[in-house]
Amino acid sequence: MINEFVFDEIDVVSTLLSKNINFIKANRKHREITLVCDEHSLMFYLAGSFAHAASKGIIDAEVNVVFEGEASHKDILDDLSTKISQDVPCINMYNGYSDYIKRENSDSQTFFIYFINTRLEKYKSAEIKNNKLNNLKTWLDCACERRDAKFLCVNIIPPMEEIKEPYTAVSEVEYEVINSQKDLDSIEAFELNAERILRDYVKKGLFAECARFDNIFGPMVSDENMLNLPKIADEIKTTGKITLNKSEASDVFSACYIRFAMYAVYFILFTAPNGNIYNIAPYSFTKLDIATEVYKLFSKKGVTLDLIGVDAKKPKSYRVESRKILSLGMRLLSTPDEQLYKCMVSLLPELDLGYYVTEECYDGKLTKIKQTELVMMDEIDRICKKHDIKYFMVGGSLLGAVRHKGFIPWDDDFDIGMLRKDYNKFKKVCPKELKEGFCYQSYRDEKTSHYIFDKVRLKDTFFTTSFSGKFLIENGFFIDILVYDKTSDLKFLQKLHINALHAWKRVLNIKWYNKPRKNVHYYKSRILLPVMRIIPFGFFHGVFEFLLRFYNFKKHGKHLIDGVGMNLKRGAFPADFFDDVIPMQFEDRVFPAPAKYDEYLRHWYGDRYNELLPYSTRKSGHNLTRIDLGKYVKDDPDDSFRHIDCRGELF
Repeated sequence: MINEFVFDEIDVVSTLLSKNINFIKANRKHREITLVCDEHSLMFYLAGSFAHAASKGIIDAEVNVVFEGEASHKDILDDLSTKISQDVPCINMYNGYSDYIKRENSDSQTFFIYFINTRLEKYKSAEIKNNKLNNLKTWLDCACERRDAKFLCVNIIPPMEEIKEPYTAVSEVEYEVINSQKDLDSIEAFELNAERILRDYVKKGLFAECARFDNIFGPMVSDENMLNLPKIADEIKTTGKITLNKSEASDVFSACYIRFAMYAVYFILFTAPNGNIYNIAPYSFTKLDIATEVYKLFSKKGVTLDLIGVDAKKPKSYRVESRKILSLGMRLLSTPDEQLYKCMVSLLPELDLGYYVTEECYDGKLTKIKQTELVMMDEIDRICKKHDIKYFMVGGSLLGAVRHKGFIPWDDDFDIGMLRKDYNKFKKVCPKELKEGFCYQSYRDEKTSHYIFDKVRLKDTFFTTSFSGKFLIENGFFIDILVYDKTSDLKFLQKLHINALHAWKRVLNIKWYNKPRKNVHYYKSRILLPVMRIIPFGFFHGVFEFLLRFYNFKKHGKHLIDGVGMNLKRGAFPADFFDDVIPMQFEDRVFPAPAKYDEYLRHWYGDRYNELLPYSTRKSGHNLTRIDLGKYVKDDPDDSFRHIDCRGELF
């Protein structure tokens, strides 16, 4: 069975492709993607990635897998096919060349991806190596018979030998020159023979390329590589520690994470010129790097690091150089700590910390932030009950209450909603009623703040984002107050209303940020900004408030919009979502929630809102630049501690 990290990597690549769709459009004529030979884990990742991209409409192609002998990943492919498309299998599987060519549409335009894993034990046999080269020719002939076919040979190269000084890495041609001196029966000679065959077919007019991968690693990648993560996992399981011999700790090798490997294949197929070879191993590691990073990640689980032996006199290098593939416009897509976390938890699920994506950027403060926000909610709840103001949890807070009985583990804020009549009462009484230590933030109460929705802030703390940090405003922990207004019951008028609000939101943000928008509307905003600077903020807020309340005169309006929140793009929704509220557990508290919470959550998050997001998307939407608990760093805050001015600590 695949674990969540495998599908997460596939989903991340699909998301990246959707953002770079232009380089795929030119190749939409290719109606089939056929992966041949199940010799490495990269094969099932690529099959799943292509099928997932096809299911999202990013590519328009049928995905085929052809087993030539081994079918070691068939069960994983079945799981992926079911995960991606529960109704109809989205990965077609065939047993060999003869089975593949029997199917219909056998003359369609095709991408062929052919795998050679030279690290497999079987390639020590001269007969098997010869059979493999003949099989490669068979598939190259098949590609030659197709219209506009492309052929990519994926070579998992043998372990690199030490690179002689003064060099520390080898490029594409250097690799061939060095290995051409090997014995004719060596595995390196076998690999170069495969590349010579490709070269012959390029001369015949076939579009063919070759990708050399070194030390691919990733979740559920069990193939041989120099990282030796399965060995590290076994040692942790049996002894609770990582042991590393100093004599080999500093030797440098190249490696490729599975996400980069998948994306590199896309780049080569869709953008690379014909007849090229690419070394693909952009990361450089030492064994000490690996051991130290694993120790840092899991020391909370009691893992220790033990260095033994004598230091090496000089580190050795075993690297291929990957500048050529990066020159196509690729970039490193993840960090080693994230990569190793996913790999190790795949091997040892008991190491899962459950909060890796978030906790690293909060310096261990996330739990305290949530506890503080609950105290802030107690204060808001007190005021609302005292003045008979109806409010309810919305957004991620409501989703967390339903799905987790509290905060979403990676969430860091709290959202509540109100209807306009309750909000009008709340904004009058709340600033006066709040206890010492809290403040009410709105453009009316804080002249330097121009958020389109109000917040309740905790003084003497900082929860600063890359945006809010540019302004002299209260930047403490906060609760968002979202207001829901009426809109038209006619769809085309709803659309006009929503588009007008979207447009004016952008105008207000340009005015506040005082710089032209990047990319979209850059030149328009650059021209208009000098005029906008001389118009007071009150005008811009007044227009926005007018647009928000444009339909509030309707006594029996049946639809609302999230005019000030982030979900305006979801469109209008039935007003009866918020007719009634019910008490709902949230951590160790109880707060109001819409009685029709299920309908609300389906509207906002889709029918599958109860399912967890892919792992890589489980993170805060805030780009944080500062987190400071101030006096609340202590369990018993000292109320006599001085007040912190938002201008700086020395004021």
